[in-house]
Parts: sequence; C-alpha cells; structure tokens
Amino acid sequence: MSIVQAVIDDSASESGDKRLFLAGYVNRAEKWGLFADAWEDELISGKAIGYLHMVEAAALRGQFRGWTKAQRDEKLRGLMRVARHFSPFSFHFSVSRATYWNTVTPVAPRGLSPHFVCSFGMIAQLARHVATIDSKARVEFIFDRANNLEDEIDLLFDDMIKRLPRKARKMICSQPRFLDDKSFTPLQAADLLAWHLRRSHEDFGDWRAERNELVNRAGHLHSEIDSSLPGWAEAFSRMRPSILKMQSKSDWRNLKREIRNAKANGYIPPYGTHWKNFKASVQEKLKKLTGRLTRQ
Repeated sequence: MSIVQAVIDDSASESGDKRLFLAGYVNRAEKWGLFADAWEDELISGKAIGYLHMVEAAALRGQFRGWTKAQRDEKLRGLMRVARHFSPFSFHFSVSRATYWNTVTPVAPRGLSPHFVCSFGMIAQLARHVATIDSKARVEFIFDRANNLEDEIDLLFDDMIKRLPRKARKMICSQPRFLDDKSFTPLQAADLLAWHLRRSHEDFGDWRAERNELVNRAGHLHSEIDSSLPGWAEAFSRMRPSILKMQSKSDWRNLKREIRNAKANGYIPPYGTHWKNFKASVQEKLKKLTGRLTRQ
C-alpha cells in the first residue's frame, strides 16, 4: 500500500457568482518531501521571502512589501517552475456561494457552509478517481488550517464517507489533517493554484497564462458541484422543524459540544447517520421542554 497526499487550499471570489475554489495537488508522500526542499530553496533564492501567500503577492504587501511587480513576477515564475518540475496531479472543485446562500443556507444547519459542501464533494470525487488509477494507493487529505473547516469535518467526516461506494471509501486512509501552510509548504503551492484559478474565473486576463502553467495537462480533475445544491436544499427542507434548532451560532456550538462529548464517551448512533441523530436529538429536547412547560 502506498500513501498519496492531496494538499488543498481555497480562494473565493467576491464578484459575480462569488464562486469558491478548492484546489490543489496530489503526489506521493515521499515526493512531497523532495518538493518541500526545492520550494524552500526557491523561497530564499534571490530576493527572499519566508513563505508564499498569493493575497500578499498580488497586493505587494506582507512578504512582498516594497517589491516591484517585476520582482514579484520573477519570484512567482521560480515557484511555478518547482511545481511543474514535480508534475503533481492537479485538481479543482468549485461552488457558487451566491447560489448556495440563496438556496441552501436558509434551510441548512448553521455550520454547513459552501466550504464544507465543496470539501465533501471534492473528497468523494478524488477518492473515486484515485481508485480508478491505483487500487493499492490510499489518500490522505491535507487542508490549510486557515480555512476554518477543521471542526465540522472532524465531527462529521465518518458519516460523510459512509455515503461513498465501498471501493472509494477504502481509498481514504484517515481523517483529513489541517496544517499550517508556513510549516507544510506544499499547501503554498495549492494556494498558488487556487488563487490563479479564481482570478481566471473573474476574467482578469493577466493571470490566465500562469494558471495554465500550474494545471497539470497530463492529469487534472475538475468539477462544479452546483448541481448538487438543490438536493441538499431539499433534504434539509424535509427536516425543517429540527433544522430550526441548529441555525443560530449558540445552537450549533452546543450541538457540536454534545457530539464531541458523546463520541468521547463511546456513543453509538442508534439511527444510522448524524442527520437522523440530529433530528432525533432535537425532537427529544423539544419533548422534554414541552413536558416541563406543561408541568409548570
């Protein structure tokens, strides 16, 4: 069995359909080690930086404060050469946040964001794809810690992957990890790709050639998951009475605390999935509350 690691970062547009991109690369774990050495060498080559964040590079701030555009572009070209040299399989998944906010958010639990839904679609499709290429490989998903997904995925991941076909489910070697991109540099390459995909979508033009340099033409997987949104909205709508108890910040925070405590105590869900358990739990709480009000 070999381990391949998928490194993922995000970039979100604030114009048009406000599309969110999750993008990154897949490579064998040992190759990511070699990549990290080459990437760090390029960071300090010439005019040095400590790390790459594309929002800083684009605005010439942070690590790029005081740089000229020509100096920045030269640094980015060097980092792109490193990414191309190791030829990692590339991918991106996207979702319209505007569509999600209009169709799913009004009926969904508080914590299920466009990031969460897109991440689930990405994990599912990447696992299926790797299964078609190398049945002996196992995939480890590594996200940038800054995307604020760790809590929800940690709580719901086991039930998420139960929906996958058995063959694809077996490809996932563990729960996703959330790392700091300053210490795990392959995430910086994912940031480089996600940012250029987002800018290309916004049709700024100047960055399209660079995007094409970052996408592996020999192997790139991409998908827009907007078509899944009506199904999510319909499923949540059927649970409307229960969902109403999960839509405030405090309700969601309390629910997550209860799930953590239950898992720590070895709780085995009696109804099969988290959503059925959410529903049963909320209904039980409503019964108890109604009983107390009746007795008063």
